[in-house]
Amino acid sequence: MINAVRLFFRWVSLLIVGVAVLFVICHLPARAQGIDLDRVARYRDCLKLVHIDADRAFDEAQAWRSNGGGPAARHCEALALVELRLYGEAAVRLGDLADAPGAGGPDDRADLLAQAGNAWLLAGSGENAAVALSAALKLRPGDVDLLIDRARAHAAADDFAAADADLSQALALRPDMTDVLVLRAGARRAQGVLDAAMVDISRALVLTPDEPFALVERGAIRLALNDEAGARADWVSVARIVGEVDADHPDAPALQDAQRGLEALDVEK
Repeated sequence: MINAVRLFFRWVSLLIVGVAVLFVICHLPARAQGIDLDRVARYRDCLKLVHIDADRAFDEAQAWRSNGGGPAARHCEALALVELRLYGEAAVRLGDLADAPGAGGPDDRADLLAQAGNAWLLAGSGENAAVALSAALKLRPGDVDLLIDRARAHAAADDFAAADADLSQALALRPDMTDVLVLRAGARRAQGVLDAAMVDISRALVLTPDEPFALVERGAIRLALNDEAGARADWVSVARIVGEVDADHPDAPALQDAQRGLEALDVEK
């Protein structure tokens, strides 16, 4: 029998927040603090360059840091390392920056710790990711996005009960998040709580019918319940709904998982 617990946990890897969460040099107005607006513009330019030429962005940020660039230069350096896929080094730098003088207020530090946690996830260290995200949650208790990120970290560390707890807390705050219901269904499946997992995935598919990732997960739950025909039907549906997509398409991982599931079923015959 295919190992249904391990078959579909692609969701524990996620892309780092990157520059989507802007690092704020200071909360107070520039006039009140005497902040050099040219410095703010240089920081923004550095972030843009990260996506265009990460090597050059890192070199420029390093030179800027040596010439008084401060936390802004250090942050751009770390994000360039993420773009260069040097995730562990980026995570260490982001965590250090969160503790550094001049890193901003609690919200800024929480953002940096969240980025560090996501970088640790990309580096393959769920344990370190959970530590960073727990520190972020101390600064911003009850933040739904941080709870979801920490759930992924716990799952990456094979602590599915802790992942379940974080996802349940997130759903208590926002009950109708399809993706979070899918994640909790997966965490519950991993714990062998299959009836509860099926309740979650059924709710997700009511909210978002034909959602590929939900169908992949329902197939895995059905397989765990020894319903190979049902699992096959769900994975065939994913292939039909998604069709042929390029590797960068958001639904590509779901299609790949569905195809692997179908191949594994065929091998079992």
